[in-house]
Amino acid sequence: MLPKEDFLQVHKSFAVAPKHIKSIEGNRIFISDYIIPIGKYYKANVTRLLK
Repeated sequence: MLPKEDFLQVHKSFAVAPKHIKSIEGNRIFISDYIIPIGKYYKANVTRLLK
């Protein structure tokens, strides 16, 4: 129900706003003090974001 242009699904339980991503290391996204896992089915979405 979130706007697709502002959020990215990165895990079955997590959607993030790309503008708040601090860094990405392996299968984890760092936002402020939070570490969000990247699900294996959503890895392609994150890879597209980095290009």
